[in-house]
Amino acid sequence: MSTFKFKYFQVEQVPNVHSVGTDAMILGALINAHDPETILDIGTGTGVLSLMMAQVYPHAKITAIDVNEQAVELANMNFDHSPFSDRLEIKHLDLNSFTENTSSQIDLIISNPPYFENSTPAKGEGRNNARHQSSLSLEDLLKSVAELLSTAGSCWLIMPVDQFEKVQNTEGLYCNKRIKIFGKPGKHVRDVICLSKNESSYHEEALTIRDEHGNYTEAYKSATLEFHGVAL
Repeated sequence: MSTFKFKYFQVEQVPNVHSVGTDAMILGALINAHDPETILDIGTGTGVLSLMMAQVYPHAKITAIDVNEQAVELANMNFDHSPFSDRLEIKHLDLNSFTENTSSQIDLIISNPPYFENSTPAKGEGRNNARHQSSLSLEDLLKSVAELLSTAGSCWLIMPVDQFEKVQNTEGLYCNKRIKIFGKPGKHVRDVICLSKNESSYHEEALTIRDEHGNYTEAYKSATLEFHGVAL
């Protein structure tokens, strides 16, 4: 077991649950919702995104779900050891089951969803489910989001660039913001997107993680400042 330390909490990690990575850090840092009361974290893994949201939104009740039993146990431990434990809950459920058994709508839905649909599976079932579309397709994810999201709510996702077109063509959801993530100058590697049920104006932004020398950019350091426990 290894530990990833943040400024106000820490995340324990184990081999069969996908560890804290740049994608989660970027998504958690860029989410900008309007004071949500309820948050759903789909495929929580270690629970890192839920913990980040608990820090940012001190009045929100957060539910995290995952199909991986080991991830559920790990996230539960990380929640219990955090200063936000009274506002966090974890459920061992797949998204379809959660959607079928939930009557209330949710103000903020977040996910670092499965991807690399055609790549070689990672070792271990837990890591495979976290990194691939073997247990949840993007289409099914977006269908559930359209059902669960409140009228004024938003959904924030991070995904590979080649998935953006699928997101644009989802019935009942509109893409309001796209933040292009560049691993380094000129290398567009991810998109952070914001979806809602309202067809408002579309905004596009960009964030570069490292400069041409491999150092973190000032923009990235500024975006993640409130989460990092040490200077980058």
